[in-house]
Amino acid sequence: MNISARDVRFAYSEREVLKGVTLEVGPNKIVCIAGPNGSGKSTLIKCLEGLLLPSSGSVFLDEIDLASIGPREIARRIGYVPQSTTQLFSMSVFDTVLMGRKPHYRFRCSDRDIDIVADVLQLMDLGGLAMDEFNQLSGGQQQRVLIARALAQQPELLLLDEPTSALDIAHQLEVMDILGELVQSTSLGVIMVVHDLNLASRYADRIVLLKDGSIFASGAPHETLTAENIASVYGVEVHLSHHDGFVSVTPFRRMRETSSERRVVEA
Repeated sequence: MNISARDVRFAYSEREVLKGVTLEVGPNKIVCIAGPNGSGKSTLIKCLEGLLLPSSGSVFLDEIDLASIGPREIARRIGYVPQSTTQLFSMSVFDTVLMGRKPHYRFRCSDRDIDIVADVLQLMDLGGLAMDEFNQLSGGQQQRVLIARALAQQPELLLLDEPTSALDIAHQLEVMDILGELVQSTSLGVIMVVHDLNLASRYADRIVLLKDGSIFASGAPHETLTAENIASVYGVEVHLSHHDGFVSVTPFRRMRETSSERRVVEA
């Protein structure tokens, strides 16, 4: 499945957050969206998922306008993992992940649904927590359960908003390895918001850098993660090195405004 945003704009009241974003992602790819806070990353993900309706422009699934597709059909095709959840599910981990099967059945789940959930729990190393209460888990464990719930939907496209932010280093790599293997072995496409540029460099097929609601740069990690691009987008000087074919980014110092730049801003 291909998803494409075409000249997508979105505003909260008078504040325009997305300013004409055009992006296309196909199957078997991991695309990482990065950029500073407030650059529009989460808003873009929500527009791609259909949670937000663009002020102008459109999102298409295989040339079908997302706005014309019902939420049930969207949930069958797109899995979404939010940045965080304020919901505390008073249910077991197994039942929480089983919620991901709801778009596929109308009245009750089948044996196949149960088997899919069991397989996903094993995949996400959650089998030992299956009967634990979701609201008694740590933040990192809850995040893995939410990813498992999205995978249980068996979507064609997975959208994730900072999925590794609550995870320790080992589980960050575990989750990214799982996503990478799924992308390679199925037709799954993945779009994810990340802050860790080193994680994006290691796993992404393409990195999209957002700045002030627009795409500043887009391409393979070695094309996008340049010192010049990072300085322009984040205002940070970095040291770049290469290890096993991956770009490694080490922040050095913030770039300070010159006195003339401050005068322009103040004016």
